[in-house]
Amino acid sequence: MMKPNDPRTTVQSKLVDKQKAEEEKKETKRSRLTKMEIKKIEKERVALFFSHNKELGPPYQVLLDTNFINFSIQYKLDIVKEMMNALLAKCVPVLTDC
Repeated sequence: MMKPNDPRTTVQSKLVDKQKAEEEKKETKRSRLTKMEIKKIEKERVALFFSHNKELGPPYQVLLDTNFINFSIQYKLDIVKEMMNALLAKCVPVLTDC
């Protein structure tokens, strides 16, 4: 017959206590996740934007200023090619007299 102070019983009880503590941690995580509200933000449709603004569409007329031109010269970029890459459509550069 085993005594209550037997070391074999205390080791087993420590393992059981650890397992119970781990299970409680998992349950608290699950309860926190269920309490959290999941919010979904709907994306605006591009088609809806173009339905109100029918004049927007390719070929795009892009107004160039001196900052844009200086930047393209500094980094040796082709202005028309890079505009087409950025907008994914045909672009017409527009310069003002100012």
